[in-house]
Amino acid sequence: MYNSKTIRLLRYFSRSEFNRLRLFVDSPFFNKNAKLRKLIQYIDQYVPQFDQQDFTYENAYRFVIGKEAYQKEVITKLLSKLFDLTEQFVFHDQLKKDSTAKKLALLKFYNQHNLINYFKSCHKQLNKTQQASTIKDEHWAFHQLQIEHEYAHFLSANSDHGTGDINLQATNDALDHFFIQKKLKYFCFIKNRERLVNLPYQLTFEKAVNEHIKNVEPNVLIWKNAFDLLCIPDAMENYQQLKANLLQYADQIGTSDKRVLYTYLQNATKYAFDDYSEELFALYKIQLRQGLLYENDYLLPITFKNIVSLALHLKQYEWTEEFILTHHHNILPSHKDSTGIYLLCKALFYFAKKNYSQALEELNQARIHNLYAKLEERRLRLKIYLELDYRSLFEDGVNSSRKFLSEHRTQIASYYLKASRNFLNIIFQLFNAAQYDRPRFDKLRKQVAAMDILPEKEWIIEKIDERNKDQREES
Repeated sequence: MYNSKTIRLLRYFSRSEFNRLRLFVDSPFFNKNAKLRKLIQYIDQYVPQFDQQDFTYENAYRFVIGKEAYQKEVITKLLSKLFDLTEQFVFHDQLKKDSTAKKLALLKFYNQHNLINYFKSCHKQLNKTQQASTIKDEHWAFHQLQIEHEYAHFLSANSDHGTGDINLQATNDALDHFFIQKKLKYFCFIKNRERLVNLPYQLTFEKAVNEHIKNVEPNVLIWKNAFDLLCIPDAMENYQQLKANLLQYADQIGTSDKRVLYTYLQNATKYAFDDYSEELFALYKIQLRQGLLYENDYLLPITFKNIVSLALHLKQYEWTEEFILTHHHNILPSHKDSTGIYLLCKALFYFAKKNYSQALEELNQARIHNLYAKLEERRLRLKIYLELDYRSLFEDGVNSSRKFLSEHRTQIASYYLKASRNFLNIIFQLFNAAQYDRPRFDKLRKQVAAMDILPEKEWIIEKIDERNKDQREES
């Protein structure tokens, strides 16, 4: 049963969501099939893992049907019906979370049945809710369009004497507002996507949208700022304008929109700034303060690592130590790399503080699954071996890493494959540079400085200079 379509869906339900589903299935209004009620009762014993050995079709049959001859297709059909019922539950459960959508459904019902007083009361409540909303994003604009549209229908049926507007202008304006905001958002999605793929996108109505932007609502202004930045990512004025408005209107922009918009800013830092690390770090701190990096109170492991790596690059050691200490409990616990990434970050911190033995101890405990995090873990391990002068471990590590790259070459993006191979070649030369004379050190340094794709470039140059200096002092 574990791999059935229904159970695969239910594995994504939280305990509270499943409890509500069971109440839904137990309700005679939604379900009159007693066998489905028995089936959901059986399934309830195995939430949320569903991986117990006795969770089988046959045991489900015994629980639901009894001692009759086992027929797998009976449970299969019941599971199919339960899937349909689960989808109905999802619809109702999601609708309950959107009070405006519920009121709009009522408004339409009252209009269809010509319940004038009920309609007016519901319409008044909806307008009050809309006006009170601080976040007027495209969802708000779509709701406003539906309200104006339904009101136009109401006036057409009850107040149309061949004169007057019957709310058509307001409906048209609401449609324009929704269209312009949604179009700007999709323009941004397309421009951002163009950075990654070479596809012949066409920004239909771009000129018309730009000509008709009259509304200075924050959500229209913000997406226009974002579009301008994505069109010219190295324009400092565009960057500063989007950042300033995001800060000014922080309480008027939805959380999901702010996450996207800050991502645009992060991507643009490398174009707008010669040295973008400080600015990128500032953006991360803003997002931490506003809670934007959290999904359901948790940080993704890769986000946690990116913050740590950047802070260490900027030598923000005290801040990094405090961040690791206070935020590692917020790494998404269900993620398979949550512990491994945490240990990798501790190792990165100890390495930056030149506590190489402790860094290696943390690294030896880490079990990492993400391919690119594994590449970083391998690079760090080789750097530690070089610092501690562990020759045999270093050579084994280089050979192992080369084999790893060869085995995963189809899974690693070409840029990162080249970067990893460059790193292995250079660090191998560096480790064996003890006998170099000064001209060979100078040649290696020039070779490294000229490389565009080389991880840990700053550290490698530092090590070359150190060894070159030691060589000169010895001579």
